[in-house]
Amino acid sequence: MSPASPIEGVLALAGCIVVLLWGMRAVREGILRAWGADLRRVLGQTGARHSTAFAVGFLITLLVQSTTATSLIAAALVRRRILVLPAALAIVLGADVAASVVAQLLSLRLSALWPVFCVLGFLAASRDRQPKVRDAGQALVGLGLMLLSLRVIGEISVPLRASPYLSSVLLSVSDEPILLVLIGAVLTWAAHSSLATMLFIVSFAANGTLTPEIALPLVLGVNLGGSWPAITATFGASAEERRVPLGNLVFKLAGVALGLSLLPPISRLMSDVAPDVAHQATFLHILFNVVVSAVFAPALNITARILSKLVPDPPPGDEVGKPRHLPAAGRADSLATSLAGASREALRMCDIIEVMLKTAFVNFENGSEASVKEVRRQDKGLDALHEAVKLYLAQLAWEGAGEEESRRYGIVIGFATMLEHVGDVASRGLLRIALKKIRRQISFSAAGFAELQELEAEVLRQLSLSTTLFLTEDIRTAREMLENEAAFRAIERRTVDNHLQRLSNQVPETLDSSSIHLDVLRELRHIHSLITSTAHPILEKAGELCGTRLRKPPSPQGQFT
Repeated sequence: MSPASPIEGVLALAGCIVVLLWGMRAVREGILRAWGADLRRVLGQTGARHSTAFAVGFLITLLVQSTTATSLIAAALVRRRILVLPAALAIVLGADVAASVVAQLLSLRLSALWPVFCVLGFLAASRDRQPKVRDAGQALVGLGLMLLSLRVIGEISVPLRASPYLSSVLLSVSDEPILLVLIGAVLTWAAHSSLATMLFIVSFAANGTLTPEIALPLVLGVNLGGSWPAITATFGASAEERRVPLGNLVFKLAGVALGLSLLPPISRLMSDVAPDVAHQATFLHILFNVVVSAVFAPALNITARILSKLVPDPPPGDEVGKPRHLPAAGRADSLATSLAGASREALRMCDIIEVMLKTAFVNFENGSEASVKEVRRQDKGLDALHEAVKLYLAQLAWEGAGEEESRRYGIVIGFATMLEHVGDVASRGLLRIALKKIRRQISFSAAGFAELQELEAEVLRQLSLSTTLFLTEDIRTAREMLENEAAFRAIERRTVDNHLQRLSNQVPETLDSSSIHLDVLRELRHIHSLITSTAHPILEKAGELCGTRLRKPPSPQGQFT
């Protein structure tokens, strides 16, 4: 196809790039949905052998076609102490080599097969009831769309060679390799895909639009920019998690520095190896990652120690989500000791929730966006602590556990899960509302805010009672919590009535803040109900909880029985 005008050509090119990125996303999501759990398990079972880790990273990236996805999975496994850092770095090196091989394979003349992949994928995704087959069908459709977009990009780029504007631009940057590296890095970061940017470069190079002086530095930039998405995705994560993508960036920076210093001999080598610019670009992409892997593979332990100094662990007690009371892995503690440690971590979660709720509510009075970010940091720590407790208890030997230990296990897990849900409501609910209030510069009426503070105090009181109940399993405390729920609903009804009365009286602050006021009420009620739910198992076991709140139906004589 040949566009009728330059504007049509640019629009068509933009559309093809979007289709290419969408196809890559469909492939990645389809593979991860179908076999994501299996891939994570394989990565977790890699062990400490660097050669095995490299091979696993290579094979998994061949499937998911995303070094970022592989890097983030490896980083998460490091945070969970399932992988050691040197093995995770070996996985990343294998992923980088695999991504360059995928670019080479897709640059072959396979575009004629796009209808085959699309038809087979559509049939699998629409007619088969098995989820894995449907997800694999989505991946096939995505692959077909990728091949189609590459074919159209190649056809569209042919007329661009005759454009005097493009020729002048390319001529002006052909002698600026560092600028070209930066351009390639920025394009890759913007697309969040080194594979997509690489295929785009190859498509233009195949039609003679790009010269070797331009294409080869762009390839170096693609490799550099490909390390950035994983780094931005781990902003605010734990130190262990941030070291993995940072290590990949260190690898790529060293490789780019070496490539720029040896660019003239590399250009001559590529011209001897491949006759056309497209093949030179893909060969350099593979050579770059193979050389980087060969250089850094023997020094992964040293690199891990350097990264640990660059991104040190926070001081003891400074990291919210780091467990403090769980026995170290490998210790043969009794189940009672292990449950005691997990219970102490659950109580830490309760302390974090109290701080989150108080800080979140301060934002309704005189908050700032910086304070909102602090509550979100606390929520991330809470999530990490909940996951640590859950995984720790799951790996204990429960085969010989007694009835009391099994019962306590359920209480600890249930309490920790409830707190994690409360943290989610506080972070995603209350803070979202607080941000809206801050940005719109809305104020509550004095009476309305006082009523909200009364409800907040009831929530914090219920949280304190839930802690007591968690420690003592006292029936009287459980009954008090259910009585408090009824009292909370009465206060809530009174608050709503008062709010509606202020609306009727046309109180200016109430008119401005009505929707926010009612949203806060809803979130506080949700949190209060979640906390109260911890009393239900205790009362149910004691036989003091009815199966339903409904009254019995009337007898035939019209009297209730």
